[in-house]
Amino acid sequence: MGRDKGLIVQEGRTWAELAYDRLTGLCRSVYVSIRKEQLAQYNMFSPDAIVLDARADVEGPMRGILSAFDQKPADYLVLACDLPRISASALAALVEAAANSDAECAAFETDRAEPLCAFYGQRALEELSLSVGNDFSLERFLRKRRTIFLPAGDFARELHNYNTPGP
Repeated sequence: MGRDKGLIVQEGRTWAELAYDRLTGLCRSVYVSIRKEQLAQYNMFSPDAIVLDARADVEGPMRGILSAFDQKPADYLVLACDLPRISASALAALVEAAANSDAECAAFETDRAEPLCAFYGQRALEELSLSVGNDFSLERFLRKRRTIFLPAGDFARELHNYNTPGP
């Protein structure tokens, strides 16, 4: 897409703010993971909500997830900002699925697992943090863990990722 998707404005709010708002209703603490050079642009968030990417051994979204986990170990409900259509009810379905099973993770499944709208338990994140390598995929990680996969069903349209041009 070529620009910071978290700063795209929709309905008077940035995509990052929309994601934050949806998570706030479900999670005790919500963090926004950004790179240091983005700090001034994300001043709409409290400093307590910001986690700076600190992992040099991984790239992309995994850097943000593991940087947050390293600084604030816990279970995580991960939501990429480029999923602006996701509803609170879709996120609640993930939380409920994880809470009502012995799974370590919960993710939606369309034609593939959706790792950037998923629940990751602390134990799974601890192992992920220790096992990253050059050719690592969050989707493959979810498939190797005790993950409950929810058919996207009615939520499939909400899972459209705007990382690439398209509808």
